Amino acid sequence: ISKRFNLEISFDDFNNINSISLTKFILDINSFSFTDRGENNIEYKNFYKENFEKYQILALTRGLQFKDFFELQNEFYIYYCFIINKLENEKINLIIFANIPHQGPDYILYKIAKKKKIKTVMFYQSIFFKKYFQITDLEDFGKFEQVPNNNNNNYELKEYYQDLYKKMLIE
Repeated sequence: ISKRFNLEISFDDFNNINSISLTKFILDINSFSFTDRGENNIEYKNFYKENFEKYQILALTRGLQFKDFFELQNEFYIYYCFIINKLENEKINLIIFANIPHQGPDYILYKIAKKKKIKTVMFYQSIFFKKYFQITDLEDFGKFEQVPNNNNNNYELKEYYQDLYKKMLIE
């Protein structure tokens, strides 16, 4: 994929020296810089109201380090600012998730992408050999009768990311 796309951010990609360790990204939040967008910003306040409760649950399920409520609020805000700045500065128009967002920061990334109408593609490994699920919206996960079948590599991709699939096939 990196041959056909300008990958700005990647996590746990061992072939890329600029790749960010997802564990470090989650645990060592104070080690990266961001532009403060102002916690009183109405856009942030609305985002916080809509997503913080889910973020708390995801943060607890990480099982890494438990943080108190106020530390989680700060963490949420820092990720929010960092991700918004990256998306705007790098003009990112597609985000590919190797898994369903479930760590906290990836969930914030997904929710901001949806709010900004940035295309998302998520993959989820099935229990069957060489099979996986591909979705563009978390709300679609579990609606398997609506997921296109990929027999004989005959993918019926939704129109809004057919261009992505074509780029992946072209050498």
